[in-house]
Amino acid sequence: MTPIRFSLALIAALTLTACEIAPKQPDVHDFGLPVTTINGSSANTPNIDIDAPKWIWDTRIRYRLLYKSPTKVNFYMLDRWIATPPELFKQQLITQSKFLRYPLSIKFLDFEQQFDTAKQAKVFMRLSVTAFSIDNKPLATREFQWHRLTPTPDAKGAVEGFAYLVRDAVNDIDQWLADFPIP
Repeated sequence: MTPIRFSLALIAALTLTACEIAPKQPDVHDFGLPVTTINGSSANTPNIDIDAPKWIWDTRIRYRLLYKSPTKVNFYMLDRWIATPPELFKQQLITQSKFLRYPLSIKFLDFEQQFDTAKQAKVFMRLSVTAFSIDNKPLATREFQWHRLTPTPDAKGAVEGFAYLVRDAVNDIDQWLADFPIP
């Protein structure tokens, strides 16, 4: 084979290889489909205002290696939320809650996966919820927090763990709201 033919064959082979090795696109996740849809129409749903620190308004899935570098925040490169966690949470609350009779203000305080060891992780979520009367006066505020060991110490485990936490959060907030009088 002549040097020119060899060079052309090499260029063709490299070009074909480059076309086949496309960068992998991130997988996108949510908290799963609601088990049931209680509120058929969002027109009857009171206003839900969600506030969160800037870093929670991000579609990247965060984690922290508590055993190695507890002050460093990391992100999974090939996994993302389909929307920000506050948006996904609001959607789940609206579709699953039985007692959304009052306007709510929900502040995300924490939302991340934490590794205690290289082989053991948990997901952690902390919220402050304020219910308002129909005339916009605060009725009550409560801080909630949840944590759960993940089934696997990776992005898949984080997504699955957060799906469970969000269901727990919706149930706990719903139970709290159930004690409020009907407006």
